[in-house]
Amino acid sequence: MNESATGDPSASNTPPHRLNPLPTLRRTHRPGQPKSLDYIEAETGWSIKKFVRTTRRYRSVKIKAGNQIITAADPLPDDLRDALIRIHANGAH
Repeated sequence: MNESATGDPSASNTPPHRLNPLPTLRRTHRPGQPKSLDYIEAETGWSIKKFVRTTRRYRSVKIKAGNQIITAADPLPDDLRDALIRIHANGAH
């Protein structure tokens, strides 16, 4: 930590937001967070951040052509497919 010539850490040139350590993430339920997020973390072993970033790029499109509806989608990677199977297999809806 930077200290001034007087040795007083409060007189430091370091901005206050740099003096505080980063908060640690807890694996327990956080107030205000839906329990479904804890469920996804527990079933997949992935963080919510990884789950959202991985799933956000996969979408499907339904196209109506005459009387038919065609669904176009990229295939899911194996790890994402397995994670979704684990979530749905244990009673999630």
